[in-house]
Amino acid sequence: MEVTKATFNLPNDDIAELRRLAEANHTTVTAMLRQAIATQAYINKEIENGSKLLVEKPNGQIRELVPQW
Repeated sequence: MEVTKATFNLPNDDIAELRRLAEANHTTVTAMLRQAIATQAYINKEIENGSKLLVEKPNGQIRELVPQW
């Protein structure tokens, strides 16, 4: 895999959340960012193909998540 070094300017809150997610998933910030990108790409592709994104609450209620992008 070819790698490109990149620099991003993100709000401190986003960086803190990225670090928290990485720690909670026992991985690095870079790996967590890659996972987030892959997850978003998958969701976008599924929605573009007509799929719906649904979340089932602990009480059994099902809710459709509507992306705002």
